[in-house]
Amino acid sequence: MKKNRIKKKQILQLLKEIHLDGVFNECLIIIKKGTFHVSALDITNSMIITTHQKIIKSALNDELGIGNIDLLIKFLSSLPEEKITFSKIDNYLLFSIKNSNSRKKLEYLLTQPDLISTRLLTDNKSKKRNRKADDEVKKILKQNQFHSELSEQFLKDHSTYMAMMKAQNKSDIVTISFNEAGKITFIYGEKNSHRLMLNLESDITEGEDFSLNVNGDHLSKIFNIIEYSTEAPPFIHFDEDKPIVIQHRSTAWALVPIVDEEGDE
Repeated sequence: MKKNRIKKKQILQLLKEIHLDGVFNECLIIIKKGTFHVSALDITNSMIITTHQKIIKSALNDELGIGNIDLLIKFLSSLPEEKITFSKIDNYLLFSIKNSNSRKKLEYLLTQPDLISTRLLTDNKSKKRNRKADDEVKKILKQNQFHSELSEQFLKDHSTYMAMMKAQNKSDIVTISFNEAGKITFIYGEKNSHRLMLNLESDITEGEDFSLNVNGDHLSKIFNIIEYSTEAPPFIHFDEDKPIVIQHRSTAWALVPIVDEEGDE
């Protein structure tokens, strides 16, 4: 592979949205005409992510097994805002700064694609290795009938409430409650304990009562990585007994609800 210039801001955004501060430590990047595509399922089978970013100008097509996302984030973050190039030689990605005397270079050892545990697989009837998470998320979005914009203030309030619960050593489970009047409430804390409640403003006016429990730590890491913009605000999509989808620009995270064992008994 010849040297290609990469966009530092875009590739860092891509990697951070996948990594989520340790939720995903590895991923398989599919490059199609210079656009990096990632479709991954975390090791607990509780979250799917699908994302893509135009990273390089050339019409490059390739597959990159990234076994240590954190290392790439830290190295790229250490580089100045200059022209960063990368090339692939054998099983290595070589990163450097174009036309610079900088000593900062990285020979990144790639992982064999088949060894990336977070990659999504096809069903047993297909021999194709990759199944697009886009298709899975699109199916979920079609099933979810409720959608609401997430405001910048709501994202800040959520982070504050999660920090307050963690300071009290409370559970990181968040309950999303929906009532027939269309009111959406995020509840922090367990039953028979101190609980914080945060209402999400929406245009939904009717529905049926239901609630969903989700991993609050995962939810917070998603909210914290979102760079809020009024021009392209994030959205939450949900429905009873369906995965919750957080969508922002070209990235979508789908969270599988946590079963309330006490409620099922």
